[in-house]
Amino acid sequence: MPTPDEQPLTARLDTADAPILAAVLRELAMTNTCGGCTERWTATSWAHCSGCHRTFAGVGLFDRHRTADSRCQDPASVRDGNGKPVFEYRDGAWRGPEMPPEVLAKLRERWSVTQ
Repeated sequence: MPTPDEQPLTARLDTADAPILAAVLRELAMTNTCGGCTERWTATSWAHCSGCHRTFAGVGLFDRHRTADSRCQDPASVRDGNGKPVFEYRDGAWRGPEMPPEVLAKLRERWSVTQ
């Protein structure tokens, strides 16, 4: 007989939890849309600009594409202080550049959990 921690989540839920679970699943499955364009997205952390109708993978990236006087900049043309692109378009949104593999490996090594 499996212990409670080994049982699937659905087997561990009390029927009283069903409305809460249903609400969480609805929110996770929610599709966001823009009234001014045909863009659709499901990530709750993404930000869509109602000015230029571009979607960003986070509020900080959204903020970065705006100028001090609240105008939109083309994400493809925004550069950092070294002249490198700030944004990349991947998986349906403007994102920051991917982490170099060697940096990612070091982070994984540093934060790995030993058992």
